[in-house]
Amino acid sequence: MKTENNPAEKQHGPHPGVLAIVFALLFNTGLSFVVSLSGKGSYYPGPWETASVLADYFQNHSQNVLLCAFFQFAAAIPLGIFTATVVSRLQFLGNRAPGTFIAMFGGFMTAFNVACCALILWVMAYPGIAQDIPVPRSLYYLGFAIGGVGYSVPLGLLIAGISITSFFIKALCPNGWFGPG
Repeated sequence: MKTENNPAEKQHGPHPGVLAIVFALLFNTGLSFVVSLSGKGSYYPGPWETASVLADYFQNHSQNVLLCAFFQFAAAIPLGIFTATVVSRLQFLGNRAPGTFIAMFGGFMTAFNVACCALILWVMAYPGIAQDIPVPRSLYYLGFAIGGVGYSVPLGLLIAGISITSFFIKALCPNGWFGPG
């Protein structure tokens, strides 16, 4: 019979640390195809660029954008699984506070937004789309909104929901901040 604080019981499921590493690797691999840290060569255009600069980038770098979109979409999967795993673990530890559900909302919304942004990138790199100058600009701003603020705010909710809830149930430092005593 399950009791909430029985240390002999073990929750089964994927390790959240492994999921976080897989997400980070896939996400950053995707970025590596469109972001140049050296400052040499072409650069991913910012939202201040003209429509012709955006169209030119997506016409000439469609392969890199497609690879970025693939890895970004793939990164959404472990992020969603990470969210489900962490929320399940917080509930397993007996937590019923709203922070757990705030984390779940933030994590699933972040994963959804990453996937949507990746699909928008894929459409922008598709042959014929970048040649119609106003279309890439419109899609770019939509992707920028979903992948910028639409990514950052829910990710913040995920992080806050996990960390604040974990702090209050003493899952981070079971013996207190300064050890036992």
